[in-house]
Amino acid sequence: MTLEDETSNVPAVNQTEINSTAPKFKDLNSVDRVMVGYERNTIKLKCEAEANPLLNISWYKDGVTPPRRQWGVIIYSQRSIILHNLTMEDSGSYKCKVINENGFIDFTYKVEVKQKFPGMVYIKEGNNITALVHTNATFDCNVEADQKPCIEWLYHNTSFKNVNDTNLDDGIIIKDSNSSSNEFIIAELLKLIDVTHLNEGWYTCKAILKNDTVYASAYLKVINMYHTITMVIIYELIILACVIMIVHRQKKKKELMARQSDGNERITQWTKKIIIEKLQITDVNELLILHIF
Repeated sequence: MTLEDETSNVPAVNQTEINSTAPKFKDLNSVDRVMVGYERNTIKLKCEAEANPLLNISWYKDGVTPPRRQWGVIIYSQRSIILHNLTMEDSGSYKCKVINENGFIDFTYKVEVKQKFPGMVYIKEGNNITALVHTNATFDCNVEADQKPCIEWLYHNTSFKNVNDTNLDDGIIIKDSNSSSNEFIIAELLKLIDVTHLNEGWYTCKAILKNDTVYASAYLKVINMYHTITMVIIYELIILACVIMIVHRQKKKKELMARQSDGNERITQWTKKIIIEKLQITDVNELLILHIF
């Protein structure tokens, strides 16, 4: 027997059997078990696993396979599913089960679909802000939305008598959260230092969302110190006039009450006098009658 014959009689080794492994997930710690989505948005659930021989992946929703949607379809890829145009009915428990001849593993997502509402924005200080010249003024933009917005601040000078939907974007951009590299800068706050009359005008907070853009505007009025003093004096004079009027009315009221009291006293005395006189007349008549009889 030759060497070749001996070699040919050795059974072949199956390389697949040597490397056969049970399924396992890739980097499971970086996967969020709770997935939050919003109506009309898209969500993707991954099932990143590896095994040898090739594995089989099954998906379940609330224990039922295959998952079903009331509206829309589920798009399957090799190791994930995609749900477009989410609705509230898509909320639930989604499980991917990975199996081969060496075993199986599974992973469960909790999907929460929240109702999408239009973004709202307002400036906390109100629609009109007054500041003294050479002082500071701060605007605080409050955005209520289901996603983090990009904030821009725009300035419209006093030539704009008002701002509305047609000219909101015509202002000068004075602060942009996208262009700022400092993560400690709060985009919602706009602080003006040492304001002058040149700073007077409209300030607009522009909140850019994924599918919408919302605005809020406030007018900054800058006044001089003497104007403030004049206004304080006017207010004090108005308050003094009000106090004088109140005191005068109270005095008149007391005098009226005193006159009414005197009148009532006179009526009482006059009534008593009439009663006494009537009693005296009655007594005289009775004496006359007795004298006659």
